[in-house]
Amino acid sequence: MSYSHYKPWLDGSFHKVAAALAIVGVAPALGTVDATATAQTDDQPTCPECVIQLDLVTTIGSLDGPDWIPGQPFSIARDSRGRIHMAYPWEGLVPVFDAEGLPLPPIGRSGEGPGEYQNPYLVRVGRSDTVMVIDASGQLSIVTPSGGYVRRMRVPVQAVDFLVTDGGGIVFSEQPGIVRAEATEATIFHVFNPVDAVVERSFHTLQVEGGGAPPRFRLASAREPDRFWAIPGNGYEVTQYTVDGAVTRQFTRDPSWMRRPPSKDGIFSPRPGIHGVLEVEGRLWVAGRHANEDWAQYWTPEVFGEDREASAEELQYSKVYRSVVEVLDIDTGRLITSASVPGLVLALLPDRHVATYREDDAGVPYVDVYRITMSEPSNSEN
Repeated sequence: MSYSHYKPWLDGSFHKVAAALAIVGVAPALGTVDATATAQTDDQPTCPECVIQLDLVTTIGSLDGPDWIPGQPFSIARDSRGRIHMAYPWEGLVPVFDAEGLPLPPIGRSGEGPGEYQNPYLVRVGRSDTVMVIDASGQLSIVTPSGGYVRRMRVPVQAVDFLVTDGGGIVFSEQPGIVRAEATEATIFHVFNPVDAVVERSFHTLQVEGGGAPPRFRLASAREPDRFWAIPGNGYEVTQYTVDGAVTRQFTRDPSWMRRPPSKDGIFSPRPGIHGVLEVEGRLWVAGRHANEDWAQYWTPEVFGEDREASAEELQYSKVYRSVVEVLDIDTGRLITSASVPGLVLALLPDRHVATYREDDAGVPYVDVYRITMSEPSNSEN
């Protein structure tokens, strides 16, 4: 069963914002940067002999039964025991699966009371495998690893991603929404104190054109204490911040897969994007999607006809896009190596894992989780 069955949610506010981001590009205004910026404009790896290996560790999904999933999750998280948590806003649930892909009791249920959610759309794992869920009403719920309700608080930002800092705070990336008026400013990052439930500081302000929207920034923890990585979904500018807002590293890349193909038959080609970032042992892993070579077979004028909206089933994202993962040197931003990834990449997960989404020929949805490693020659300096 395809998740087009749930198109009413996909046509809601979150889907419209996502669609806007696929069309509008916004250039960051970082101001003065006390870090060395390096532009990498080709696809030549510094370690051609290095190989990225993907080992399938978990497959979640089935035709029916308790391990059936209702389509592509809006967000996904993995804890230290390999349990997978997914957010399905249109279902009002956060289903949980063990390391073998078998269903566990879901976290919470749809509703407005403690331990209940109104369209949960973001799920992350914090310290000691604490689960943190944000719903469409702006409530952040904190749940124990076993699913027990702890507390909830209101988040005063429209979060699109978040992470827990070394000091126990939370960094949110925000997307204020489509700007209907003239050009305006939007501040993207907010450091939140969960004890007092207040935003302590905000930084990284962008100029946004009228009718546009700020990009969705992906976040990842950095090796150094109280630092984090941020990368916009619609560009390849990677920045490392301190929680005080200082820029400590920054670089840009222009790989060929991030260059949008020419339009065909009057239809704009699918826009590439970044869907995950992860630092591991002094290297940065970045995952993204780009248009398949035969994208025009599925991204047709009939699908995008005049005065009609394409359904999720008609769009066939899994056929339109391909996925890629790259390994970068965090000091120079240079490409070490890269590899194709099966399915639609959803996110890079802790401990070198990547989650992808696919549908079989009958339209049955599955989520696959791979362990990703990079092998390199013994004499390599990378």
